[in-house]
Amino acid sequence: MQSEYGRDLADEDRPVFEAVEERPGKTIKLRIHPMIFRRPEGKAGMYRAWKDVHWTLECETPEEAFALREAMRLLFRAICDSGLEPVLTALRAVKTHEDAA
Repeated sequence: MQSEYGRDLADEDRPVFEAVEERPGKTIKLRIHPMIFRRPEGKAGMYRAWKDVHWTLECETPEEAFALREAMRLLFRAICDSGLEPVLTALRAVKTHEDAA
């Protein structure tokens, strides 16, 4: 497995601050939607959304959004370096709100 983190902006933090300015006093809403590289016969390859698979998160502050970004970088790096099973085992050991139910 491989992981790549891409940056399209010179200031990768700017969109988060713009979101805060656009909605003062509101949470910063993030939607994570995986894309799958597809290459239909006779056509150029392109990424297409993995239908009906997405995560929506809300961060209270820009710092929380940046920490989430770093956590995601670390998660994908750990998966690539250690493999899925050890990472899944470690994550399953973390208590969640579902564990309290």
